[in-house]
Amino acid sequence: MLLPAAAEKTAHRWLTILPALLGWLAWIPIGITPLLFVMFVPLLYLSEIAAKGSKTLGGGWLFYRVFGCFLLFNLFTTDWIAGATWVGMLFAVVTNALLMCVPFMLFFQTLNRLGGRVGYLSFILYWLAFEHLHQRWELAWTWLNLGNALSAYPSFIQWYAYTGSGGGTLWVLLVNMLVFRAFMQYWGMGKWAQTLGKNQTSGRVFLPSALVFMVPILLSLGMFYTYTETGKPVEVVIVQPSENPYHIPTEQEANEQVQKMLALAQKQLTPNTQYLLLPETALPDAFWIDGFTQHPRTKQLRQWLQQYPQLKIISGITALQHYPQPGATPTARSYLSKSGSYDVYNSSAQIDTGIGVQFYHKSKLVPGVERIPYQSVFGLLSPLAEALGGGIGSFGSQPECGVFTANGGFAIAPVICYESVFGQYVTRYVKKGAQLLFIMTNDGWWGNTAGYQQHLHYASMRAIETRRSIARAANTGISAFIDQRGRRTKTLAWQQTDALRHTLLANDRLTFYAQYGDYLGRTAVLLSGLLLLLTFVGKFTTHHTQKIT
Repeated sequence: MLLPAAAEKTAHRWLTILPALLGWLAWIPIGITPLLFVMFVPLLYLSEIAAKGSKTLGGGWLFYRVFGCFLLFNLFTTDWIAGATWVGMLFAVVTNALLMCVPFMLFFQTLNRLGGRVGYLSFILYWLAFEHLHQRWELAWTWLNLGNALSAYPSFIQWYAYTGSGGGTLWVLLVNMLVFRAFMQYWGMGKWAQTLGKNQTSGRVFLPSALVFMVPILLSLGMFYTYTETGKPVEVVIVQPSENPYHIPTEQEANEQVQKMLALAQKQLTPNTQYLLLPETALPDAFWIDGFTQHPRTKQLRQWLQQYPQLKIISGITALQHYPQPGATPTARSYLSKSGSYDVYNSSAQIDTGIGVQFYHKSKLVPGVERIPYQSVFGLLSPLAEALGGGIGSFGSQPECGVFTANGGFAIAPVICYESVFGQYVTRYVKKGAQLLFIMTNDGWWGNTAGYQQHLHYASMRAIETRRSIARAANTGISAFIDQRGRRTKTLAWQQTDALRHTLLANDRLTFYAQYGDYLGRTAVLLSGLLLLLTFVGKFTTHHTQKIT
């Protein structure tokens, strides 16, 4: 039975809003995760209406609905960015909503040209390809990849060790598709009244959805309770100083901050402690790399380390690199009063009682805040980067991740903040020999919002994917130790000023995912390319045939 026009518009409006609400409720920190498995059903129903509707509907009408839905979804789940910058939040929300429309509108074209069977398969492939490619360009913002939401329940996603978070995305999309197809077969498109009372038949249709939803959970639970952690024991201390990230300390305040961190650490250190981990930019100084060993702060730390000769400090720092020539690198900045140029790095350093220091310069930079995307083209947008909450110009970076080592010690992955969101990128540390993951972050920019909670949960996926124990030091929280099954074993609460000690197991075995990376995404990109070729070649062929006729 057809609805009146006004009621139909109201229904379409609610079908636009409902997926955004379901996604928000499913996401961390609310975490009603099963809602994610029906999130796309209303949008898929709208795509059917657009495909079979009148000329007043179609692709333009669907895009308006889909964009509105993804705009709300991004706003509801990442509004916390406004805690650092309102301009940055609006830019991220609008840009990511538009990008999310791309796989959906490509699916709509394929649905129209190649029919339902291929069309709905294409939706899964296009979305997987979108998430894969979205991690690999300079506007990368993978915070809302569907598989990330499942990190709230590590015991349900142990098979991420084989698939990465892309496996979670595939699972979510597949269940959504099966539920939608069952809905369309029995209750969609005006058939509700014809199917009431056919519970036996309905059960057969919804059974595949239930099985696809439950089987991965049961498999994961089996893996979770039978997995045995492996590796050599390593005692680690982490410090959470809870400093205001917006306050620039004076020299005296900087000294007091460092002394406070060392005093917190000292309460937890034992003769067996091998690593002290401090958060991102924990040391309130800018260090010239060439003169790092002569910096008063370095001398202060090395003098303190004399009482702990076995200890290594790993800390986030701000590093500066001088170049005698102007414009030495694409990100180099000019001096105001002398020739030459310099790069600014968001870095980490490993300091011990020896002569040398190991550095790692953050490779995965936050778009807009730490890097102007495609600076050679958009370099004139430096004022925009400043408005988004970053500095003037882009930070420098090194092209590949680095691993910290020590004589007779272990190999450590110094993962800095945003880098922990990228699953395949973190596997590169592991392939280079990293036995433990040390995450340094400063989530205090956003205040007490959902952002730091989401970021914390995402770390659990990295532990499962690589089967590496994690020490996570966050300036304002939440600092934590995470085991190889993704469980948080010890934590410090938000803005709690304290230190923690724990013994981690340093594992050197490679998981399937660590060896082969995001093979699901690569496969989806290949198949999506073929589907797009079929879709648009078919469109051209049909148009050409009609023209000849």
